[in-house]
Amino acid sequence: MIAALALSLVVGAAPRRVVSLVPSLTDVVLALGEGDRLVGVTRFDDDPRVSSLPRVGGYLDLDLEAVVRLRPDLVLAFDGAAEQPAIAALRRTGLRVLALRADSLSEVERAADVVAEALGRPEGARKLRDSIEGLREQVPPGGPVSVAVAVGWKPLVLAGRGSYLEPLIEAAGGRNVVTSSLAWPTSSVEELVARAPSVVIDGAPEERAAAPWTALLTARGARLVRLPDGGLFRPGLRAIRALPELAAALRGR
Repeated sequence: MIAALALSLVVGAAPRRVVSLVPSLTDVVLALGEGDRLVGVTRFDDDPRVSSLPRVGGYLDLDLEAVVRLRPDLVLAFDGAAEQPAIAALRRTGLRVLALRADSLSEVERAADVVAEALGRPEGARKLRDSIEGLREQVPPGGPVSVAVAVGWKPLVLAGRGSYLEPLIEAAGGRNVVTSSLAWPTSSVEELVARAPSVVIDGAPEERAAAPWTALLTARGARLVRLPDGGLFRPGLRAIRALPELAAALRGR
C-alpha cells in the first residue's frame, strides 16, 4: 500500500505538505512561522498549534502507511541509527525525507538553516538565530556556578558532558560537575555529594523526586531546584528557550 500511495516529487518545488516525525523539528517549523505547512506529527507533539493534526505514531511505533496517506512532499525525521530503516522505507516510496538532529543548541541552529532553506524561507532561520542570541544576552554576567542536573533518582541519572544540556549549562553560566563524556551517566548520591555542586537541578518526574536525599545534599551546601517550566527537559528549541530560567535558578533568583 505504501508504494501505491507514494507521490512523485516535483524537483525544486517548495514543499507545501510537511510531516514531522520529531517534536524538536516540529518546534523548528513552528518557530520559522511555517506551521501551516504541517499536515502530520507524532503522538508526542503537544504544542497547541498542532493539536488538530493527524498523528503518525511515535518513535517505536511509527505508522509508515499513515505518513504516506498524508501525501507529504517533505518528511522531517531524526537522523539516528534506529531510524534508518524507516527513513529508507519512506524514501523507497519516492518521498523526500530530510533527516536531522535538533536536540542541542548547535543542532537546532543548523536544523533551522536546513529546514528554512528546504521550505524556501531562509530569512526565517536568521530571525530564529537572532531570537536565540537574544536569549543568550539575557544571562547575567558572573563566574561559573557548579551544578548537576538530575533526570532520575532511582537510579540517579545525571546530565553528562555528552548530553544536549551541556552547552546550555555553560551558556547559563554553569559548570557541570559531572565529568563523564556519556550523555546520561548513572551515579550514586554519595558520588554526587563528593562533587560538591552548589546547585542541583531536579528534572526527575514528580513521583521519583529527590526527597530521601534532600537533607544529605542540602547539608553539604547544595541547593535543590525544580524549574516551574519543564521546557529544559524537552530537547531542542524548548530547552533553549528555558535558558534564562536556568540562569536564574543557578543564581537563586
